[in-house]
Amino acid sequence: METKEQQWVCKFGGSSLANAKRIANVKQIVLADPRRRFIVVSAPGKEGPNDTKITDLLLDCHQKAVQGVSFEQQFDQIRQRIRGISQALGSDEQQIEHVLNDIQQQLPKHKTSDYALSRGEYLNALMIAPYLEATFVDATDIIFLSEEGTIEQKSYDKVRQKLAHIEGRVVIPGFYGTGVDSSIKTFSRGGSDISGALVAKAVGAALYENWTDVSGIYNADPNIVASAQPIELITYKELRQLSLLGASVFHEDAIEPVNQAAIPIKVKNTNAVSEEGTLITVNRSSCVPTVAGVTGKRECRLFTFSSFMLDHQPNQKEALRSALKLFKLKPLVSVDALDAMAFYCPIELSDTEAQQIVQTIQEQTHIEEAHVSQEFSLVGVVGTHISSQQNLLTTLDGAFKKEDIAAQLLSPAFNSALVFSVPPSVYERALRTAIKALF
Repeated sequence: METKEQQWVCKFGGSSLANAKRIANVKQIVLADPRRRFIVVSAPGKEGPNDTKITDLLLDCHQKAVQGVSFEQQFDQIRQRIRGISQALGSDEQQIEHVLNDIQQQLPKHKTSDYALSRGEYLNALMIAPYLEATFVDATDIIFLSEEGTIEQKSYDKVRQKLAHIEGRVVIPGFYGTGVDSSIKTFSRGGSDISGALVAKAVGAALYENWTDVSGIYNADPNIVASAQPIELITYKELRQLSLLGASVFHEDAIEPVNQAAIPIKVKNTNAVSEEGTLITVNRSSCVPTVAGVTGKRECRLFTFSSFMLDHQPNQKEALRSALKLFKLKPLVSVDALDAMAFYCPIELSDTEAQQIVQTIQEQTHIEEAHVSQEFSLVGVVGTHISSQQNLLTTLDGAFKKEDIAAQLLSPAFNSALVFSVPPSVYERALRTAIKALF
């Protein structure tokens, strides 16, 4: 196997592999640099806005199979789409037809959706591997997942051992592996990012390229902020902070493996190869405060619980946290005071639903008082060394006041973010105001 400096792992998303023409573009990218050795592929994505992803069609087939309803019409759509890609790539059509028939027969035999959800990646990798003159390695042979769908540590050794003896390029289907019961197990949606990160760490790659249909990670949601621009450089910590505060930037579990191994990630656009994209690294070389981006959560609630001497009741505190989990409330910010605990939770609830949750938690935990706020939005400004920068706070405060936006700074809970609560009615305007003021 080549040295670390000579090998990259490249993951290509579904939009980059939606049809034969886009796969041909991917081939040009791969062949342009011999360091692009390990190729992790997603299932074919949408060809256009009115198209349906192969994975969604497979899930529909599974649901109909479980109900005992015919899924022939949906599977015919899959078959025609795969046949078209296969013929254009010059794949072994007999092999692909055999695999399609096998999948159709196997779908009714699986109670969970994992098998169905994995077959798009499997089929795509089977077709793309010979097209790239690469070796196909099935993820079930090298990636092992826990019952919860997280990476089993033995996966790294299995990947390293298997790939060490293969010359040339390798194509691996993303998104799935083998579960604890030896059946196929999938990551959550976006799991091909995790597969790529796992392989990158296992082989000690110099770089993990993540190819998609956008030119990197943007400093704000371009659907809301027209002036949003790609971020040239961002740290893993900043990326996670953006993700935590609402940005759909990168699968969170895909950050950990490469962060541990200090492997940089390059997010690139398959449709604009010459554009720089975004480089994600462990640290910045400069200690100068730098704003990475602005993001937020549109629907949030503040849940507050209090009892006399609560700070002396660790079991009651733990009961409160467990109760929040039962209602799928994941606090962005938690404030632990002497007699009270407060949780800022992103969740879309009606006033009636919010009151019912608070009442139920109060009854279950025997807390003395429980309250929930009116709905509000959060706007977060993320960057290294910015939480203590008074000048940034002054700039933002002035910009919000100029636009008549009632923004309140939350109690500092992030060391690399300034987080404000704003009325939901001005959420998008607040994002645009923050970007305009800072960039």
